[in-house]
Amino acid sequence: NADKRTSLLLVPATGTVLSDKLPKGAKMYDFKELYRVAEHALDGIALPDLYGAFSEHADEYIYYRTDHHWTTMGARLAYDVLTDGKGNYEGTLELFADDFLGTTYSKTLLPDTEPDSVYIAPTGEVKVVCDGMESDSIYKLSAADEKDKYKVFFNGNYARVDIETETDNGRTLLMIKDSFANSLAPFL
Repeated sequence: NADKRTSLLLVPATGTVLSDKLPKGAKMYDFKELYRVAEHALDGIALPDLYGAFSEHADEYIYYRTDHHWTTMGARLAYDVLTDGKGNYEGTLELFADDFLGTTYSKTLLPDTEPDSVYIAPTGEVKVVCDGMESDSIYKLSAADEKDKYKVFFNGNYARVDIETETDNGRTLLMIKDSFANSLAPFL
């Protein structure tokens, strides 16, 4: 449909952007080639260049050190790329937890690992329904007391999440996502 904008965000894995941090001889997939193939196969679908943007900001805290996800700062950068810098999020990120040890840490269990910090992006009033459970927040703040601090975003992954905001522009956003988008959703 011509009046519908369709975009696909291909999220580059940490090792593709921060390849200089990988052990010698470690190999990653060729993200540029994946992007080229997707661009050719998905005619008419916008493919914002996250790889380029993330590479330009590789020295910033855009990926967790102890988890496979991007940070909230990475999600905000993705939001800026997705909206061509025209997004309207102007809030300040707030520290949620400074003791997050994610999935990568759980595989290695190195005792002197420095924990990550998790930030959240304050939102306006929302109504969120996840698997029939209604909430007035995108965030599960009690996740601060759990091992998996990333669960602060929607309390994890669900087959379907409906969000109603105070924005009254007559538009609807359909997002088909993986867990990376849990921290992107507050910006949208």
